[in-house]
Amino acid sequence: MRDWDEHTVEVERSAVPLPEAVTVLPGKLDVWVEKLAKSSPLAAIRAAWRLEVLAAQTAYWPARDACRTPTPGRSPRRRVWTSPGPGRCWPASAAEAPYS
Repeated sequence: MRDWDEHTVEVERSAVPLPEAVTVLPGKLDVWVEKLAKSSPLAAIRAAWRLEVLAAQTAYWPARDACRTPTPGRSPRRRVWTSPGPGRCWPASAAEAPYS
């Protein structure tokens, strides 16, 4: 657990800052989905699924670009997240992307 804590601190320290709207909105969405779950659990599931799809769809191209573009002070092969295959940062084509 200590290794994981150290890892998350390092990731947060080296992360690119996000605009405030991007950091605030997920918290609001979380509250809205929780409220929705009390009145309509299936609607909450559908809303959460839509958020998952949106995240996958909007992350695909920026993730590929980030994997291909060296960042000063970092290894150009550093992964944005876990590689889905040997020597690949993200699927080779949009057709392989989740929810495409």
